[in-house]
Amino acid sequence: MRNLISRLAAPLAAALEIESPLSRRHRLVSAGAQITTLLRSVEDLSPTCRAETAAILDRELINAKNPWLEHLPRSVVRVAFSERLDVPLAGLAAGASIALLVRRKQDALTVVLEALQLALSLQQSVRYTGLGRDGSDHALIVTQAGLLGSSLLRPIGGERIGLWFVGAQGLLAYLASGSVKLTSPLWRHGTGLSGALQPISYGHEKLNQFLETHPTARRLMAWSVIVTETFYPLIMVLPKPMARAWSGALLGMHLSIAYFMGLNRFLPAFASMHPATLGVRDDVWKAVSRRCAA
Repeated sequence: MRNLISRLAAPLAAALEIESPLSRRHRLVSAGAQITTLLRSVEDLSPTCRAETAAILDRELINAKNPWLEHLPRSVVRVAFSERLDVPLAGLAAGASIALLVRRKQDALTVVLEALQLALSLQQSVRYTGLGRDGSDHALIVTQAGLLGSSLLRPIGGERIGLWFVGAQGLLAYLASGSVKLTSPLWRHGTGLSGALQPISYGHEKLNQFLETHPTARRLMAWSVIVTETFYPLIMVLPKPMARAWSGALLGMHLSIAYFMGLNRFLPAFASMHPATLGVRDDVWKAVSRRCAA
């Protein structure tokens, strides 16, 4: 048993001791995650945002959606998810992001900061249960988990495994999102798109009015979203220029969504996944090329 524990602990111990440059792919993915976290921290530090959030938070809903909280002491739950921690934790997350943005090497501090960020994001996902936060929050948690895994596995040559996790999750997320829209009559007709742009919550009144009065344009835009998302995994078999062009088209879509729906973190959260998805594609092509050459 002792030998087994030693073997399992060896990668962690090595990760905390190693000091080496971070790969370009790791830095690009990390930069998107840090920018997303900084924007989230700014929002959470805003008095207006905090007041709006406090007004609609439902403690009973949080407990109902997270039944595992019942197994923890009430005092622990009360302190861990207290409103009083919102500002300090937002500041802590922002500080960790700034530190990771300026770092260019892998060492113990990098691992600790990435673990801290993941823990803070998970705390927020429970704290704001039921608020319907946008997909950037989920994308950020996936990216942070992959970055931490990449750092921990780096000493044993497994840095790419964590980034493959992020890339695979990105491909799956686009496939799932596009498939749901493809099977929806509302999206195929185009009304699903205009419905998402209703100015009730997130939306853009002028664009929504334009789409309502131009059904052909509405349908074309809806189908462009469906096709671009659903078939994004095809980059795995496309030449590099085409794969990067498809990735660029998706980033353009995220930029337009961020602008018209007022989602500040939408673009950097999903953009951070693209170096990983393209990296998976490049690694597969390299592996196939080596096999064919052999």
